[in-house]
Amino acid sequence: MKKMLFLFLKGIKFFKKNLTNNLNSNISIITILLLLNTIGILIYSTNSFFDKLTSVEAIRIYLKTDDKDTINNLKNSIKKLEGIKNIKYFSSQDAYNFLIKNEYIDEYLKLLPTELFPSFIEVKIKESFRDLNYINRLKEQIEQFNGVEKTSIGETWILNFMKIKYSLNFFFLILLIFISLSIASITHNMIKLNMYKFKTEIKILSLVGATKSFILIPIIIASVIENIISFIFAAFLTYIIYNIGVKAILSILEFKFLILPDTKIVFTYLIVFLILIIGFSYFSASSFLKSAGSIHDN
Repeated sequence: MKKMLFLFLKGIKFFKKNLTNNLNSNISIITILLLLNTIGILIYSTNSFFDKLTSVEAIRIYLKTDDKDTINNLKNSIKKLEGIKNIKYFSSQDAYNFLIKNEYIDEYLKLLPTELFPSFIEVKIKESFRDLNYINRLKEQIEQFNGVEKTSIGETWILNFMKIKYSLNFFFLILLIFISLSIASITHNMIKLNMYKFKTEIKILSLVGATKSFILIPIIIASVIENIISFIFAAFLTYIIYNIGVKAILSILEFKFLILPDTKIVFTYLIVFLILIIGFSYFSASSFLKSAGSIHDN
């Protein structure tokens, strides 16, 4: 415990000594993190947007017959299923009336006879049951009932929106990888420069029998502290820019698209960032020691 405290304090001293020298690198990391945060907000916002588009609120059930007893039996069977909010029957006349009230429908379609419009039952789904997998299972159950011709949830539109969503996520993922590599490159160069300045001290430590961990841990701690400060500063700037600036402008335009991620996602992002920084720092410091031949592994 005392050893870890000593190494931690040594890491803080190492951080203070290099704070001024690393200022340009820290500004670069903050700038890259701002870009990373921007991409993260876009990913979160687009996913939220497409989740709403692909959210299934109702299942439309097309009927084989307009027999009242069959329809009532079918409605009673559907009511017993889990997740059903309400059920409404639409006759051919109801379907036609719905069409002619739509101002975007071409006039010639309104001339079609009522008999061409299929009767159907619209089943509203409770919000907590609107998972696509559950909806598909529910469709399969309903299609087994007597009097059902087929069911529909607008599958074509949902699949198209999901394709767009996954394509955008893949594009964002590629960007995230390249941005992460940029942060890794800056961290690598920063650690190498810092260690080069203290190469005499490092050699002395190795000569007196210091272990590899004794030398590496303070350097990694200093790097983690620098990156945490950059992360917090970038997160603060992101909040100011998007939650106060961009959001205010978009609200004037009545455009609500960008959404800031919740606390759990930000915390997960921080944990992943720290793991990557520790990995980058260890690799950079370790490779410098190997190339310098300044220490033997113990």
